[in-house]
Amino acid sequence: MDKPVPIIPIRDGIVFPNTESVLTFGRPKSLAALELSFSQERIVCFVLQKNARLNDPGPSDIFTTGTLCRIERMIKTDGEINAQVRGLSRVKIKSFHQNTNFLLGHVEELSDQTIDAPEVKALSNHITNEFRKAMNLGKAVDFLVFMNIMSENTPSQLADLVASVLDIKPIQKQELLETIDVKERLEKIAEYLSKELKVLELEKKIATKTQE
Repeated sequence: MDKPVPIIPIRDGIVFPNTESVLTFGRPKSLAALELSFSQERIVCFVLQKNARLNDPGPSDIFTTGTLCRIERMIKTDGEINAQVRGLSRVKIKSFHQNTNFLLGHVEELSDQTIDAPEVKALSNHITNEFRKAMNLGKAVDFLVFMNIMSENTPSQLADLVASVLDIKPIQKQELLETIDVKERLEKIAEYLSKELKVLELEKKIATKTQE
């Protein structure tokens, strides 16, 4: 993008492309960035902080790969903003623009590396089936998200939708965000989902035993 966009650090979460999220913001710089963006193109870039405890992260305190998002709706409450955002694309922050009110930077879109191969189709089918099993075992996911995952998606869309609700650490989600090779991303997600399924199965066994 030629025009610099507001860069908004997030303490402990990732917004993936192809997903919608509702986020709450309270830091002055985040509020200023959101308000300006909402009055103009409504486009911002969300990035993960390297240290969640920092209250005023600078350029060296955030990851350089983030997600370009559109602010769909915004509600102001007492000193906070609740924003519904839609992830548009992976981006790399190329440079920061001089600005005192909040972080501003030039970003470059990162294109997916995709191949139309049987392995990718098989991985996508496997992940969809495993996710359905996880839901049946009690994985807590918003029904609308579940319906989106079960709908027709490209492998990249499926990967991002599932990644957004995996029970993994923020740094692991950041690694998935940085993985532009779709087949590799699907393989990582399949591995995380397999581990999560094993935990859910164990929890169900324990719950069944305690009820006997």
